[in-house]
Amino acid sequence: MITNPDTVARFERLMQQAKPMTLAERFALLEGMYELAAHLDGFRPAKRDEHLGDTIQLVRNLHSLVQTPSR
Repeated sequence: MITNPDTVARFERLMQQAKPMTLAERFALLEGMYELAAHLDGFRPAKRDEHLGDTIQLVRNLHSLVQTPSR
C-alpha cells in the first residue's frame, strides 16, 4: 500500500522528465491496461465497441500525460 502518494507522484514526474516514453512504449502500456481491465472484468472484450468512447478518452488522457521526445 502506498503511504505517501505525494512522494510517488513526484518520483513519477521525475522519471517522465528523465526519459520520455516512445510510441511503442505507449502502446505497450495501453495494451497492458486493456488486458488488466479485461482480466478484472472492467469491461467485456466481446462488447468492446460499446466502450469505444471511453477508450478514445483514455487514449487522449494518456497522450496528454506523456511528453513526446523533441526531435
